[in-house]
Amino acid sequence: MGGQALETMKILASQDYKIGHIVDGPQGPFGAVKPGLIRIAQYAQLTIVPVIMSGQNLWAFNSWDRFMVPKPFSRVIIRFGSPIHVSRDMGKEGFGQMQAHVTQTLKQLYADTDAVWQDEVRLREIFG
Repeated sequence: MGGQALETMKILASQDYKIGHIVDGPQGPFGAVKPGLIRIAQYAQLTIVPVIMSGQNLWAFNSWDRFMVPKPFSRVIIRFGSPIHVSRDMGKEGFGQMQAHVTQTLKQLYADTDAVWQDEVRLREIFG
C-alpha cells in the first residue's frame, strides 16, 4: 500500500472517520487476510474490529471470493467480533502471528454465525 494512502488513512482516523478494509483483497484467495490490514492498523494505531455477514438464502457467484447476495426477504446477520489491538512495535514474526490471528478469528466468526441457520434455538434467540 502506498505511503500516501497510509498517511491519509491515519489523518482521517485521527479525525474520527471510520476505516473499512476488505481483508482478502481484490484477488484473494478467499478469507486470507492480507498484510495491508495489519499495516494500516499498526501505522494508524487503530484497533481491528472483525465484521462478517451471513444470510439465510443467498445467491452465490461462481467467483474466487464466492460473492454472495441475499435473496429478497432473506434474514441476514451482521456480526461484530471482539476488537483486536495491534501493537505498533512488533517484529516480522509478531506481524505474521497477528495476520494468522485475524484470519482465524474471522474463520471462527463465519463458522459460528453460519451455523445459526441450522439451530432453531439460536434462530429464535436472534429473530424472536
